[in-house]
Amino acid sequence: MRKIVGLLTVLCALFSFDVLAQTKAVSGKVTDAKDGSPLAGVVVSYDGKNLATTGEDGSFSVTVPQNAKRITLRYVGYGSVQADITGGSLAIKMTASSDNLEEVIVTGYKTAQKKSFVGSSGNIKGEEVAAVPIASFDQAMQGRTPGLILRANSGQPGASGSAIIRGRGSIQGSTEPIYIVDGIQIAAADFSQINPNDIENISVLKDAVATSLYGSRGGNGVIVVSTKRGGSGKPKFEVDAYTGWSTLPDFNDMQLMSTNQKIDFELRRGGTSLSFYSQAEIDSLRRINTDWFKEITRTARTYSVNASASGGSDKTRYFASVNYFTQEGTVRNTGFDRITGRINLTQEAGNFSFGLNATGTVSNFSNTSEANTGIGTPLNAGLWTNPYEQPFVPGRYNAAGNFVAGGTTLTRPRIAESFQPIPTTDLFWNNNNSVDLRTVAAINAEYKIPFVKGLSVKTVYGIDYRQFDFSGFVDRRTYSGGFNPRPTSGLFTNFRTSSFARDFSKSQRVTNTNSINYSNSFGDHTVDVGAYYETVDVKTANSGRTVFLLESPFQNEAGATINSDLLPRVRAGGAEAALQSYFGVFNYGFKNKYFFSGNIRRDGSSRFGADKRYATFGGVGAAWAISDEKFMESTSTWLNLLKFKVSYGTVGNQEGIGFYQSQGVVGGRLYNAAQGSIVNELENRDLQWEARKKFNTGFEFGFLKNRLNGSIEYYNELTDNLFLPTELSRTTGFNTLTTNIGAVRNSGVEIAVNYDLVKNRDFRLTLNANITFNKNQVVRLTDRDTIVSGIVARIKGQPVQSLFLVEYVGVNPANGNAQYRKLDGSITETYDINDRKIVGNGDPTYFGGFGLDANYKGLAFSAQFSYFGGQSAYNNERNNLENPDYYYDNMITDMLTEWQRPGDITRIPRPGNVFVSSTTRFVENNSFLRLRAVTLSYNIPATVLSKAKIRSLMVYASGTNLLTFTQFRGRDPEFANASLTGAQYPALRTVQAGVRIGF
Repeated sequence: MRKIVGLLTVLCALFSFDVLAQTKAVSGKVTDAKDGSPLAGVVVSYDGKNLATTGEDGSFSVTVPQNAKRITLRYVGYGSVQADITGGSLAIKMTASSDNLEEVIVTGYKTAQKKSFVGSSGNIKGEEVAAVPIASFDQAMQGRTPGLILRANSGQPGASGSAIIRGRGSIQGSTEPIYIVDGIQIAAADFSQINPNDIENISVLKDAVATSLYGSRGGNGVIVVSTKRGGSGKPKFEVDAYTGWSTLPDFNDMQLMSTNQKIDFELRRGGTSLSFYSQAEIDSLRRINTDWFKEITRTARTYSVNASASGGSDKTRYFASVNYFTQEGTVRNTGFDRITGRINLTQEAGNFSFGLNATGTVSNFSNTSEANTGIGTPLNAGLWTNPYEQPFVPGRYNAAGNFVAGGTTLTRPRIAESFQPIPTTDLFWNNNNSVDLRTVAAINAEYKIPFVKGLSVKTVYGIDYRQFDFSGFVDRRTYSGGFNPRPTSGLFTNFRTSSFARDFSKSQRVTNTNSINYSNSFGDHTVDVGAYYETVDVKTANSGRTVFLLESPFQNEAGATINSDLLPRVRAGGAEAALQSYFGVFNYGFKNKYFFSGNIRRDGSSRFGADKRYATFGGVGAAWAISDEKFMESTSTWLNLLKFKVSYGTVGNQEGIGFYQSQGVVGGRLYNAAQGSIVNELENRDLQWEARKKFNTGFEFGFLKNRLNGSIEYYNELTDNLFLPTELSRTTGFNTLTTNIGAVRNSGVEIAVNYDLVKNRDFRLTLNANITFNKNQVVRLTDRDTIVSGIVARIKGQPVQSLFLVEYVGVNPANGNAQYRKLDGSITETYDINDRKIVGNGDPTYFGGFGLDANYKGLAFSAQFSYFGGQSAYNNERNNLENPDYYYDNMITDMLTEWQRPGDITRIPRPGNVFVSSTTRFVENNSFLRLRAVTLSYNIPATVLSKAKIRSLMVYASGTNLLTFTQFRGRDPEFANASLTGAQYPALRTVQAGVRIGF
C-alpha cells in the first residue's frame, strides 16, 4: 500500500512539474504614455484569448504558455499594444488615439468593440462637428456616414435639420430617428441646445440588432451622442474661441427683373396701375431700382467662446464646460444666442459607482416666417415686390388708420402699388422672439456584486425638461396688422390695431432604466448579458393669450386696450403619454472571432387601443472574423481584418400620431352663444404599432496594417401596418380615420472606405468616401393602389415621394400655346389632369460624402464634401415668379422671353394663355454636390509652448457651404420635401477664424 502511495506521489510531482514547465507567469503595470496615470480596465489577451483586466493601479498578472513571446493589450480610446515578454515586471505605456474611437460602438445601453459588434452603425467623431459655425450641430453630420440622409431645412439661426436613416419608412408617421444623449432621449429640435464642443462621439445605429434595443422607439434608427468624460491625471483646461461671417447664397441661374425691365414689361402688357401714370411719373420711377434682398439681408456675424476643464483621480473623474454662442441671421432682425453649461461626474466608492451628466441651456431666438407662400412673409415679399418701390420712409396715418409712407415724387401707401406688402415693414416693425430654457440631466448608480465576478446592478434616472416662452408683436402699420380686429365703437372706431401675443409651454420626458448585467470571460468564451426594465413618461402643457393695442408706446401687455370690442384671446392645452418596456440583451464571443448577439423587448404605449398597446420586438445577429482563422494566415501580411456579419429583427414606431389618437376626443364649442361639446376625433381601439422588419448583411475589412479599411453592407427593410387615413362615410361627420394599413420597403447598399494614402512621422494624408444606394417603394396601400396628395402620389411599386404631374412639353411656336404630353405619348394643347404620371422622386436614390485630411508637422487641412443624387423637386418659388396672373408683382427675367409672334422659340407661353401650375414646367433636378466644410489649422509645437506653461495652442480658419454645384434654380437645393414651397431661408455660407488653447 505504501509503495502505491509513494508511486502516486512521484507521478503527481512529475505531472505538476510538467505543467509548470509548460506555462509561465507574466505581470506588469499599464500607464498613460502622456501623463503616467494608471489605466484600469485594460484587457490583457494572448492568442485572441482574454486573460485578465488591469486593476485600479493599472497592474495585472496572467499565465501564458512557456513559448509565448508577446501579449496584447486593448483599452477603449487607446491604441492597442503588442508587448514583448522580456522577463520581470513589464512597464507598458498606452497612447490615447482618436483613430481608435472608430473601434468603439456606443448603443446607449452598452458599449462594444467594433470587432465584436454584429450590428450596423456609423461613427462620427466629436471633433468633426465641434467647430462648425451652426447652432444645431446635427447639420454638420451631413455626408459623414453612409445610410444617413441629413438635410439642413433652414439657414435660420437655431434651426435643426431633418434626418432619415436608410430611407423613408413611413408615410403619415414620423421618419425621424430618435436621439439619445448620454442615455436620455431628446427631441430633434433640441440639437440647437447642445454645445458641440462637449461631444465625444456620435453613433448612428441602423440595423435591427442595434436599434431593436430601443424597441418601439427605434423604428427609424437611433442617433446616440456621447459627451466627454474626465480622466485620471493632471487637470486639463481648454479655451476655444472663434468668430465668423455669414452671407446669403446667390440664386443659381434665376434673376429677377430690374426696374426698367419690369416697367417695360408692365407697359407692354397693360392693365396695371402704371397704365395711369404720366410719363414724368414713369421717368421718376425709373430712377428707383431697389434690391429688396439687400434691404432685408446683411453680412452676419457669429461668435463663440467655449471653456472646459477635465481631470480627476483613480476614483473621481470630472468634465465641466461653459459655452456662449451668438449668431446673427443673414436676414435682418433674426438671430440666435445661447449659453450652455455642462458637468459630467463619476465617482467610485468600493463596489459602488455614481455618476451625473447634466447640461443646462438658455437660448434666445429672433426669427421670421419661412417655408410658406404668404404675401406678408418678408422672404416672399423680398422676391415679389417691384424694384421701383422704395423702402420705408417716415410718413403719417390717414383717416382710416392706415400708415402712409413718403416717396420722392409719389405718395406710397403702406403696401406697394401692386398691393404687395413692402418686406421691410413686416420684417422690421414686427417681432418674433422666444426664450428657450432646457435641462437634460441624468444620474446613475451601479453596484458590482462582490461575490459574483462580473455581476452588477444599475439604475439610471434622467429628465429632458423644456420651458419655452414666445412673444410676438404685430405693428398696426404692417400688412400682418391688417388681420387684427378693429373697434366698432369708441374714439378709435374702425382704426387698425396692433397686437401682442405671448405663449408659454413646458414639456418633460422622464426616463428611468433599471438593469442587472453580467459580463465575464471564461477562457475562449466571453459573455455579456443584461435584463432591463424601463419607463418613459411625457407631459406637456401650454397656455397663451393675445391682446390688442392702439396708440400705446408699449409693445407688450402693458399697452393692452381696455375695450369690449378688443377682448384678449386665450388658449391652453396639455397632454400626457407613457411607455413601459421590458427587455433583455445577450452578447457572446468565442475565441475573439465568432460573435453572436440577441435582444428581445416588450413595449407598451398609452397611445394605442387597450388591446393593442403591447408589442414584442427583437433582433438576432452574428459575426465572423474570417481573417483570424488559421487558413487565412498566409494573408496576414496584407489583410488585417475581414469580418462577415448578418442580422435580422423587428422594431416599432409610435411617432407621427397624437397622444390620444386611438381614443375618442371631445372638445368645447360655442354654438348660438351657448357652451357645448363636440367630437373632435373618432375612436379607433384597433390602432397599433407600425412595425419595421430589418435585414442586414455585409463585410468589414482592413488592409495594409489597416491603412485601407471600410465596409460594404446590404439592407432590406419592410415597414408594415402604416399609419394611414381610411376614408369614412360623410354621414359620420368625418372624412377619414387613422388606421393601420399599407407597407413600405427600403433596400439598398452602403459602402464606406478610408485610406491612409500617406502615413509617416511628419506627414499624413487620409482620404474618405461613402455612398448609399437606396430603393424606396410602396408595397401596399388601402383598397386603392394610388393615393394622391397635391403634387405627390403614393403608388404601389413606386417611391413614397413620387412627383405626380402632367408633362409640360413647351410652347407651340405657331400660336404660343402651352403644350402637354398625354399618357399615350401624343402632344396636346389641352391640359388634362388624367394625364398625370410619375416624373421624379423627391428623395435621393444615392447620397453620401467624401473628403480628405492632411497633416504635416502640425499644419492640418481637411475638406468634406456631401452629395445627393437622383432626386427632383417642384420649384414653387419659380412657379410664383412665372405666373402671368401675378405680373403686377416682380417676376423672373425668363418672362421677358414670353411668346409674342409666330415663330418665336421659347418655353414661356403667350400672354392670355391659360396658366397651369401642376406640370413638369417647374420640376427641377435638385441633386447637388456641396463643399460642406473646409478647415486649415496649425498646432504650435510643444517645444515652443513649454516655456509659457501652455499644453497646446491651435489657430484655425474654416468655411461652411462655400461651394454648391447643382442644376436647381434657387438659392439652396437642400430641403426636406418634394417641393420648395416658398419663403426659403437657405443654408448660410460662412467663414470663420479661431484659436484653441490648452493648459
